[in-house]
Amino acid sequence: MKMAVCGGGPTALEAAWYFHQLGADVTVFASGELGGMARRMARKHPHMPGSRGTLAQEWEEHLLPLIQKVQSEVRIRPARALRAHKRFLSHAETIPGRTRLLDMFRVVFVTDASESIREQMQENPEAFKETLEKYGPEFLQSLKSPIESFEDFDLVLDCRGPFQKATPMGPAGTWALNEASLFQDAEVRKRVVYGLRELLDWEAPEDAHHVMILGDDPTAAVALVKLWAWAQERPERHLTVASTLSSLPQGPGLEQVLKEENEVWALRVADFEKKIAQWKELEPHVQAKIPRPAEPVRKLDFLPGHNATALDRLIDRPGLFVTLERPDFRGEAALVTLGPDAIVVATGHRPEKDFSQGVREVEPGYYTLSSAGDIPAVEKDILSYFSRA
Repeated sequence: MKMAVCGGGPTALEAAWYFHQLGADVTVFASGELGGMARRMARKHPHMPGSRGTLAQEWEEHLLPLIQKVQSEVRIRPARALRAHKRFLSHAETIPGRTRLLDMFRVVFVTDASESIREQMQENPEAFKETLEKYGPEFLQSLKSPIESFEDFDLVLDCRGPFQKATPMGPAGTWALNEASLFQDAEVRKRVVYGLRELLDWEAPEDAHHVMILGDDPTAAVALVKLWAWAQERPERHLTVASTLSSLPQGPGLEQVLKEENEVWALRVADFEKKIAQWKELEPHVQAKIPRPAEPVRKLDFLPGHNATALDRLIDRPGLFVTLERPDFRGEAALVTLGPDAIVVATGHRPEKDFSQGVREVEPGYYTLSSAGDIPAVEKDILSYFSRA
């Protein structure tokens, strides 16, 4: 039983190791470092809470040992899988009296030739120099072009994960008004970040005081935990979360953020009450010369039941202009406009359709795994076609 596992994240590694132990001939297609998003998150935010302690603890205690086991026994192709399809069968075609599994899956992948070129130059520099002199620099440049190859498999496990393509900020994952055109603006893109992949490498602009988090995807909780530390660095910084939900998106570390925010708010209220009491005790002629103490503003504001319906760019200063609407079926109808300095769009992610266009929506032998929890169901289905090794 020859199996392709597409992806290099935790789900792909768990699946590869599990089916390798069952006797499958497994090949893992991983375009980057093994560990995927989990590795990046542990590296960027090691102290952020995870499901098993901090992200650094999850990496050291679980993911790193798993990677080492897979690397030692399972075939790894350092290549990006572009698409998977049946070798010959069309979507509508059947094989009389046989299952479609008779026709194997073809996984098309692309490799970067740069590393191979460097190895050849180091192993035989004189021969490489002669070839370069004979054919010119264009020959070397042609070798650097990505190369498409393929390999055929009985089974394909698509474990590329849920964070493939971030959706726009508008309702139902569509573009808000003007968003698509502003998406092409380089200055706007410095202030609007989409999905988890971009969020991990993004830092709020230096001039930003107000960052808005839009959406109810788990990325919103990650963004809130990450940006809470940023908001605490300066008193004028604050966050707004706008979501279609009635409560904040849940995620590791969020409970601690809310606890700290409530503590900060209680201190600000107590300080304000003290100052306003002192101000009220002043003589009227003294009050006239001293401004009334400003009421405190929360570090975190939450707008439940709202969708972003329009995006504009401010003209008079750097920043953005967002229109938010709440329908009456989510509570009292509302329309608000805010001017955040930056936005994290956390409305969700969708898979890249091009990868699996060559297979049916329900195709025997082709499985999409969103987590390691899907492995038992996949195993059960596979064993209805194949026996254990």
